[in-house]
This record gives sequence, structure tokens and C-alpha cells, in this order.
Amino acid sequence: MGVVALLFFGCGGEPGEREFQRGLKEASRGNYVRARTLLEKSLSLRPGSEANASVYNYMGIISFRLGQMEQARQAFESSRQSDPTFSEPAYNLGVLTDKSGDAARAITLLEEAAALAPSDTRAQEYVAAIHVRNGKWPEARRALFGALARAPQSSRVLTSLALLEAYSGSADKAVFYLMQALDKNPHYAPALFNLGVLYERDLGDRDQAREFYKNFLEVEKSGPFADQARQALDEMSVALAAAPPVESAPAAAPSVAETIQASGPAAAPAVPESPASAPAASAVQPSAGARDYQAVAREALDRGQPKKALSICLDEAEKAGRSKDYARQEKALRTAARLCFDQPEAHYALGRFLMTRGQPDAALRSFKQALTLNPKMTLAQLALAEAAVKTGEYDAALVTLKQAAQAEPNNPDTLWALAELYDRQLGVQDKAIEYYRQFEKLFPGDPRVLKASERLKLLEPILPAETMRRPAIEEAAAAEPQRTETSAPAADSRLDIKKPVFRNTKAAIQAYNRGTIYQQQEDWDRAVYYYTRAVENDDTLANAFYNLGSAYWAKGELQLAKEAYHRSLQISSDTVNARYNLALIHQKLGENAAAIDQLNTILKLQPQYAQAYYVLGMVYADQPKTRSQAMQAYTRFLELAPNDPSAPGVRDWLEKQ
Repeated sequence: MGVVALLFFGCGGEPGEREFQRGLKEASRGNYVRARTLLEKSLSLRPGSEANASVYNYMGIISFRLGQMEQARQAFESSRQSDPTFSEPAYNLGVLTDKSGDAARAITLLEEAAALAPSDTRAQEYVAAIHVRNGKWPEARRALFGALARAPQSSRVLTSLALLEAYSGSADKAVFYLMQALDKNPHYAPALFNLGVLYERDLGDRDQAREFYKNFLEVEKSGPFADQARQALDEMSVALAAAPPVESAPAAAPSVAETIQASGPAAAPAVPESPASAPAASAVQPSAGARDYQAVAREALDRGQPKKALSICLDEAEKAGRSKDYARQEKALRTAARLCFDQPEAHYALGRFLMTRGQPDAALRSFKQALTLNPKMTLAQLALAEAAVKTGEYDAALVTLKQAAQAEPNNPDTLWALAELYDRQLGVQDKAIEYYRQFEKLFPGDPRVLKASERLKLLEPILPAETMRRPAIEEAAAAEPQRTETSAPAADSRLDIKKPVFRNTKAAIQAYNRGTIYQQQEDWDRAVYYYTRAVENDDTLANAFYNLGSAYWAKGELQLAKEAYHRSLQISSDTVNARYNLALIHQKLGENAAAIDQLNTILKLQPQYAQAYYVLGMVYADQPKTRSQAMQAYTRFLELAPNDPSAPGVRDWLEKQ
């Protein structure tokens, strides 16, 4: 994409206007040398004109495309001098500066461009792209939320937020934002493509991936990403043909296990949606290469380039972090804090590392030093508050967060941290409600609004106390017994599920996906609602019944959970997780024979399933006459999982027998 869209002014009698228009026309044809000559002539014909800011800006773009970076920089600077309120040259100069390797200076210029154009999101999106490139997820998220506040309907910004969540390992949040992007524009190609990639690579749901790839190809029929989508479809078709036939396909989204939830790093989706920018140029930032990074950093300091020195140390730390060499990473960060002692970013980076290593006290000192150098550094304020909470310094956390909120009232992370601090640590209910409500109002697109709604339900009284009193015993005796909404389900509770008149798999998939989002947010009532809608549209989705069981379990409604797991197993009898959870429910309800039956079935399917032996041991240990069987089960458990967290307790039990 070009740096900026070409702006055509109407031809008029002003000197130089004709040459300006002709220059733009030549530039659109790729005749850059001829275009620059015409623009230079336009400048000579109207010295001091307000329109010269645009002329200089386009001269900078043309020089950029010709690979003449210094001329481009001078032209953009001249444009800024001609009209200090013109945002385009500040943006373009920021892009150019980033391409030349000075990301810190680029961010400053881009933030200036954003301030000059309150409705334009490109500068904030580009800032986010820089932070993503450097692995600074909180900073990138902050920039993108700023862009979203300006353009809440932007599918592009929502897609960028989704990619950020995918990069940082939150596939469920990525899906959340991509679905929002499609709500704004159902034919937005990057969202369709990236949903295909997420479902294929991260979530392991080929049926969903196939649908999104097909929808993407309906919108974008040619190009490298279209080729990639076709290749993915071909590979999935080959894999499907090679797989043994099964009676029922898995549900259209991954299940969320109630027992043990494992998640790995998300593969970065393709098509990273980037803001409009200049064509790529060769970076000129020197690399330390095989030389000692400390020596290179000192040389940069000697040249009066502390930002460059800091960047060199942080690059070394990032490389060490990627290779999981934490000692080397800490050394590089401490070197940055020592050499670049007057740079707040150095102390902030060290503090973030110390937080990840479980040293909040030391991290707190680093964050305080960062704020001493730059009292308005919002990221350091948020980090200091986080560390203060971990060390029990709640007053310090509150003061810092209030300062951050005053400086940046539209920062979602600050508002959320304040709400949680009042709610979880300070227990000031009124203030927590105030900030949760404010968060819901200002950031409806943030996934945390689901959690805010859940907390508000618990914090806000639903009815006045007078209406919640139970009737007197005498009055109740004369009335027919009624089951209240909060009463525990009876032993014969049944799932209230309507059988579908006809199967609507597409609607079922949509409801299922909504359910997974609410389940991840631990909003169990809404999760139950959407999983129920899913199976009422298509009652062959085993995973929907499975997740419905998990949601009921979380609500404490074990009879309903038990029935949901049974329904899942009726569709897919070899689903070990469903059978294991069902065995746990039987054990909790004292139905030991049924629990043993389920566990033995699991061990026929997967003889190495250690947890099944552990639960068998628990069940057998309840009765003296089956202690020997408990010992056998526990012994086998230790053989299969000697380092399991439950292993020490099992060994103690066996030694006492």
C-alpha cells in the first residue's frame, strides 16, 4: 500500500497548480523522475503557498520510491515546516525513520501524526506494528485500542487486535476479535483468511477452517493468500481421504476439558494486517553480529546515541529470551539498566523480566526508577501497580493507577486494573461497580467486558432486600411446594433440550463458538445457554454435549452434567475426557460401581491413562474390602506418572498399608 492516498485538487488559476496535477499524474504512471521535475517547478511558481506542504509531501514519497532516503527525509521535513498541522508528512517521516532502524524516534513521530489527525488510525496501527515486531504486546495492545476508540467499526483494526492476541498465545481472544470484524464487514478477506488459519493450525478444527477458507476464496480469488488457502484446502482433503471413516465428525470447534486444560503457543496467523505504509526499504541499523553487544552499546553511547545503545541491549535480551537462556537475558537487561541508566525503558524492561521470574519486590524497584525518570510512562505505572499488588502494597497500587487513569482516561488496561483492585484487593464494592460500568461503556469490544458483566451481577443486588425475604412458614404450608431458581437439582433432573425438527449445523456451530468464548471467560450461565442452543440445532455434536457437561459441572449441577456427558458418549463412545469426567461425577455422588465401570472402559481404550488408575485407587480405597485393588491401582499410577503432583500423597498412603 502507498504511504498516503493521492489527493487531487481542482485545476485552477493558481500558479503551479497545473504542474502539481501533472506531477501527480506522472507519479501514478511510475514516471517518478518526470514527476519530481514537475513538482519542483510547481514549488518555484508559488513560493510560500500553503499548498506547498502537499507538494513537498509528494516529493518525499517520490524520493522514497526512487530509493533516495535522505532527499525523502528533507522533503517531509520541508512539508512539516510549511504546515505544522499537516499530519501526512509526520506519518511518512515516521515510516521512513522506522525503515532506517530508529524505532523509538519513529514512534515519537507517529504519535505526533496521530495527535494531528484525531480521526485517522494509521499512525496508531503502525506504532502497534512496531511493538509487535519487538514482542512488546502490552504496548501494541494499547496502541490498537487507541485506534479502535477512533474507529469502532474498523474491521482492519479489529483484525490487527486479533493477530496480536494470536501472537501472544490467546487463540480464543483472536477468534473473538475476528468474529467482531466480520460483524462489521462479513466479506472482510483478512478476517476470513485468519479465521481459517486459526482453526486449522491453533484450534485443530478442520471443518471450521475449511468453511472460512472457502468463504475467503469467494471474496479473493487470486493472489498469494488465495493460493495458500487453496493449498490448505487441498491438504485437508488429502488428510480427510487418508483418515479411517468415523460415524460422527467432531464438533465444529475444540472442546474445553473440565479436568486438565493444556494449551500451547499459537502459531502466528498469516496476513498480518498492517497500516498503510511506505514500501519496504533496506534497514540501515547496524547489527552487532559476532561482536560483543556491550562494546557496540558503549560505542553508541560514546556517539551520544543512548536510544541506540538501549536498543542493542534489548535486542540481545530478546534473542536470549527466545532461546530460553534466562541468565543471559537478565545479564543483557541489567547491562541496559546500567549503561542506559537515564532511559526509563531500560528499567521498565528489567522490571518486566523480574516479574516473569517471580521477583515482584525487585521489579517494583525497577518500575519506580522508570517512573522517576518519566512520571508519565503509563506502561511503567501499570506494571508498578501490578507489582505493588503482588507485594501487598495496595495503597501504592491505587495511587499509581489513579495517576495513570488521569493521564490516559481512555486506556482500557488502566481502567480494568482499577476495577479489579477495588474489587479483589480493597473490597470497595461501590468503586468496583463504578469502574466496571465505565469499562463496559467505553470498551464494548474488549473481551474483558464479559468478565465485567459477570462481576457486576455478583456485586449489584438484583432485587431490594424486602422482596427477597422468604414467606413465613404458615404461609408456605398452605401453598403448593415450588422449586426456586437457586435450589439444587433433584436426583432425576433432566436436560431441558428440544430435539431439532431439522438439523441446522451452521447455526449450531455459531452457537457452539459463542459458548466456548463464554466458557473461557467462566461465564457459565451463558455458556450453558449457547451450548444448549447448539445441540438444539444439531444434536449430533458430541463436543457440544461434552462442554455443556463441563459448564454444568462448574455450576455445581452434577446430575445435569452427568446426563450431558452421557449424551456426548452416546454420539462418540471413545471420547476419553467425557468418560473420565463422568467417572469423577459418579465418584463424587457415591456411585462407585458406575465410576469403576467408566474407568475400566477408559483403560481398555487407553491402557496408559494414569489418571484413571489414580481415580480407581480413590474409589477402591473407600472400602476396606477393596484396599488390595486400591494398592494395585495406585502402584500402576506411580509407574505411569511418578512425577505427578499427586504422587507423594499416593506413596505415603501405600507406605501406611
